[in-house]
Amino acid sequence: MRGFFRIRFGAQGLWLGVWPRLRARQPSIGEKAKRPCGRILIMDDEPMLRKLSAEFLSKLGYDVTTAASGEEAVELYRMAGAKNQPFDAVIMDLRVPGGMGGKEAIEKLKALDPHIKAIISSASSEDPVLTNYKRYGFSAAVNKPFNLHDLQQALQSVHN
Repeated sequence: MRGFFRIRFGAQGLWLGVWPRLRARQPSIGEKAKRPCGRILIMDDEPMLRKLSAEFLSKLGYDVTTAASGEEAVELYRMAGAKNQPFDAVIMDLRVPGGMGGKEAIEKLKALDPHIKAIISSASSEDPVLTNYKRYGFSAAVNKPFNLHDLQQALQSVHN
């Protein structure tokens, strides 16, 4: 899928807008060399958000793995480290109904890797974890609904 997406969560449920990509010129060889690369773990309970985020970040050059809960994210992170193939960054949803969300998962991930680069995401922009993300062990925060540019900026900020 190519294009732009916008996701909104609200009292009436989930809204997902998808727009096709406009025809664009092909990047030059020099531009292709500037593409980011690295391993990213995305944890979100919304399957569509995981899928779209993974597709867009893959197109940017990232190798993406997804998890539906904090428990799964912690296990994937542990296994990647054990195989000497660590993730370069983790993007986690703050709340996962019926499961471990980002706030709980970051504590377990920090125990595995004190230098983890983690980005918290949530539709609750006023939540203290989002407004004071560093205090909770995160490197950056991104508000939902977010777009590809928001994700790209957050990833660049944790790598600088």
